[in-house]
Amino acid sequence: MMKKPLMVSAFLVAISAMPAAAQTNDAVAKAMFEQAGGKYKAPACSADKGKQFNVSSGYTYLKSAIESKADPKPLLSSANRVITEAIIVDGQGKSTSAWYGLGWVDLFQGDVAGADTALARAEKLGPDCKEEIDRLRRIAFVPIANSGASALQDGDTTAALKFLRQAHQLRPSAAFPPYYIGVIYADRNQTDSALAYFAKVASGTSTDSNDVKLRDRALYAEAALLINNGKAAEAIPVLERYLKVVPGDKDAQKALARAYRATGQVDKAQALDAATGSTSAAGPTANTDLAQATKLYGEKDYAGAAALLTKILAAEPTNVSALQAQANSYLALKDGPALASSAGKLVAAEPLNQDALRLQRAGYQLNKQPKEANAVAEQILGLPAKVAVTELTLKAASATLGGTATGLQAMDAKTGKVLTPPALTLVFEMLDKSGKMVTTQEVVVEPLAPDATKDFSFEAKGEGISSYRYTVKK
Repeated sequence: MMKKPLMVSAFLVAISAMPAAAQTNDAVAKAMFEQAGGKYKAPACSADKGKQFNVSSGYTYLKSAIESKADPKPLLSSANRVITEAIIVDGQGKSTSAWYGLGWVDLFQGDVAGADTALARAEKLGPDCKEEIDRLRRIAFVPIANSGASALQDGDTTAALKFLRQAHQLRPSAAFPPYYIGVIYADRNQTDSALAYFAKVASGTSTDSNDVKLRDRALYAEAALLINNGKAAEAIPVLERYLKVVPGDKDAQKALARAYRATGQVDKAQALDAATGSTSAAGPTANTDLAQATKLYGEKDYAGAAALLTKILAAEPTNVSALQAQANSYLALKDGPALASSAGKLVAAEPLNQDALRLQRAGYQLNKQPKEANAVAEQILGLPAKVAVTELTLKAASATLGGTATGLQAMDAKTGKVLTPPALTLVFEMLDKSGKMVTTQEVVVEPLAPDATKDFSFEAKGEGISSYRYTVKK
């Protein structure tokens, strides 16, 4: 099982109809004035040379707007007007000074789209101005990216996409916007779009430490989506590249071993198994129907996948992988009743699985059951930790199960109060194909701060173990 990209948290409070774009534009203008610090500094590049009269007047108006204590808006409006007139009426359409000045003024006015267009033309006409134009773009980038991050935290992915796309347009080399655009698309099951953005981040060349970190995460996220959609062959080169930059990641090594096996490269898989001390070989419950259902889902034959998964679950009602695939198929089909039912069974098996709860909530939303959807959203908000089972290795008389618990900032949905994280005891029931319990194992998870993690693993003895479920001990 692959790690999944970070998903956007579910929140109960609806986003109010506030003029977010206007606020962001104001934030850009504010950032420009704060950076100027009340002092006009002329460009050091060719944008400050050979200015036509109206263009020069525009720069003078801008200087006054920056340095005077009067309301800058009329001065900026005048600067924009005379430079625009110079471009349209006075034949300054090929003037670096004109376009640089217009873009500069646009940023002080908070017109990001206009500034982007004008500065792009200025850079093309005056490539020696690239460094200064990049500096202007960085000043505007920060408040826009912050607006995108805030919208993500509030669960408003529509607004987040708008801001992140704008930030990406301003600074295409920055990894933050395209990475989280990919996360949003992955969360919406728009796999092709998510893969395109993760690939864009993964191909970046920035040496900024944050960009490098997100580039590595994008590689893993890209591989995870490929494998989850039955494209093991395409995932292999991505995982191989990831392991060159993060060579000690055992989860990636295990995933690559499974991908090798899925494509018939057994020797390579065995070599990785030896390195990780685990096995990627299919256990005694290997299910060709499940592999075929995964393939159908990857081909977007969601109805075919759902039908085959229903057959699998008739024989193995507690097969967690099949339940997860079935719920995602019903989500793609927008079958609310079936999604709520399937996701509910998945939640019963993995009550601290955020993705399962989100699927259940989506089912209720499709059914137009707001009361039930809000109840699940409250449950998500109150989770002290999320648990991901990342390994289930089955043998004839035993099974090894491993996973990771990650701390969350739990909140009381009624009061908004942040809750103190408790210690958790997970009681795992190891099950046979029919769902009958073979043995149990407890896992203790100490209180985890938000984003803190704890890996766990255990070997359960017993014949015929095929799946699992767990509960949180009261």
